[in-house]
Amino acid sequence: MDAPPEAILLRRVNPSQQQQPQVVPHVTTEARSPTSERRRLLFQRARTRIELYQERWGRVGEQLPPQINRKHISVISIGGVIGTGLYIGTATALRHAGPVGTLIGYIITGTVVLSVVQSIGEIVAFLPNVGGPVGIAGLYVDPALGFALGWNAWYNWTIILPTELSAAAILVNGFFPNKDADFLKKVDLICISAFLVAAIGINCFGSRAYGEAEFFFSCIKITTIIGLIIAGIVLDAGGGGTEPIGFRYWRNPGPFVEYRAKGNLGKFLGVWSSTSQAVFAFFGTEVPGVAAGEVQNPTKNIPRAVKRIWIRITLFYVLAVFVAGLLVPSDDPRLKPSPTSDNQGSNLVSTSPFVIAMINSRVKHLDKICNGAFVLSAFSAAVSDVYISSRYLFFLAQCGHAPRFCAAIYRSRRHLTVIPWVGLVVASGFAFLAFMSSSNAEEAFHWLSSMNSTTALLSWIGMLVTYIRWYQGTQREQKKNPNFYNDNWETLFKNRHWAQPWIAIYALFMCVNILIFNGWFVFTRSGPWRIAVGVNDPPMPIDEDIGGWVPTFISSYLALPLFVLLFLGYKLVYRTQIVHLENMVFTQGNITEIHEERPTTRLGKMLAVLF
Repeated sequence: MDAPPEAILLRRVNPSQQQQPQVVPHVTTEARSPTSERRRLLFQRARTRIELYQERWGRVGEQLPPQINRKHISVISIGGVIGTGLYIGTATALRHAGPVGTLIGYIITGTVVLSVVQSIGEIVAFLPNVGGPVGIAGLYVDPALGFALGWNAWYNWTIILPTELSAAAILVNGFFPNKDADFLKKVDLICISAFLVAAIGINCFGSRAYGEAEFFFSCIKITTIIGLIIAGIVLDAGGGGTEPIGFRYWRNPGPFVEYRAKGNLGKFLGVWSSTSQAVFAFFGTEVPGVAAGEVQNPTKNIPRAVKRIWIRITLFYVLAVFVAGLLVPSDDPRLKPSPTSDNQGSNLVSTSPFVIAMINSRVKHLDKICNGAFVLSAFSAAVSDVYISSRYLFFLAQCGHAPRFCAAIYRSRRHLTVIPWVGLVVASGFAFLAFMSSSNAEEAFHWLSSMNSTTALLSWIGMLVTYIRWYQGTQREQKKNPNFYNDNWETLFKNRHWAQPWIAIYALFMCVNILIFNGWFVFTRSGPWRIAVGVNDPPMPIDEDIGGWVPTFISSYLALPLFVLLFLGYKLVYRTQIVHLENMVFTQGNITEIHEERPTTRLGKMLAVLF
């Protein structure tokens, strides 16, 4: 791995030859002392680093030309990562927390996500062309944090790919409820292979093909969610040939479930477990920032897309979970797959509260239609996973954080298709983890989703730490320079939420606690921890809710020590230092407007108004 490009540049930079920044920290006109000269050099280096990051991001844009327009990014940011976390994961949250407990858990996680998006969106709006959250963390916190965040994000989007592929295969099993386990294993192998080839194939046609495909898939997923919510309300009111349900299940078996403890403690633990489950469903809010290098006019379109995330949170998750809690009681045995079922994949599909509600209705084949839409959603999420994983690896190579060959790209003769083929190959290799589902579909899905939840929380924590440091730097500069606020209202303070920094601090506190207690349930057992390694050894302890204790513990916490090792390892090798508040420079550097395609169709114009 080569030395970071910024370290090479800063060793040869001559501060006296650098252009003056647009906005610099306040410096008095007194005679320069050694201290003031040192500060001036630090300011020059900070400004040079911003220009270097922008130059690097510009190279990314040159090699991967912007082809995703406002129509694409607006819809993809809302529906692009909707997948199995909502359809299948809701069943676990509902039986652990109850309808009200699940709703509270999803609302809490939703407020955390809103805070994260609002915080990082403010900085991305000011510096959209330095590499998103990864580049901003390197500029305003520590290059080691940017390194760790970049690899953590790549790891997450690479691991979530087999999660979605295995879930898609599990959902296909729902069409074969009466088949034996051997037949379903063959179906799993065929489906995972077909979905993987199709996901890689779509990404082989470049970002424009990805944008068009994901726009189509996202529209279907948005329509599916809205249809499920409307159908759920109709069924709850007595439609579909059933009697009205109303809030019956909130009264019996009750709004909360006592999970692994009695009384209020058990209810609290149930709500807390639902927040951990919700993290997996909510992850993906930073997709617009990741795609910024291939988005036309990112200065306006990225902040605009980020600000619309609340639509997905309130409509597609909170409201959907609310409706699911109305339709299915938390003690319904169908919410939990039977451990003795030979048809485990099909059994896991039927645990979805939405599928159960459609089965309870007297409308024929409605559950099959829902299952088909769920399969499409899982496949669509896999396509997005391949795209983002390959782009992250390409960007890491451009930053000098990955081997240089990882930045290799393929260009068609007319340069209409540009593909980071190394990233696609690596993502395809990790996708083979999905074939674990052929042996135990439910357990493989649980382990992989637990790993994704941990890496998602680490990403959010890194973004929030970055924002809090950024906020402190702007506040310090505002105290020193009275004109700083007025001079930078349009570029810096215009996008600042009135409740900052408290919402960022709240989100950071919640993310840290959810991360620490993400796998709390593995500590509730008694007896030794061990894995069976010999033929005569007793089997590994299995819990009816979470599966194997040791694998669950590893999947819940493995990403945490890896993140710490990445951060500390980079600091030890390159001797990086935390960026002090007094050395922060708030300049936009060189931001150029890119021509944006204007919508010409009715659908495009309507989306331009809504999004």
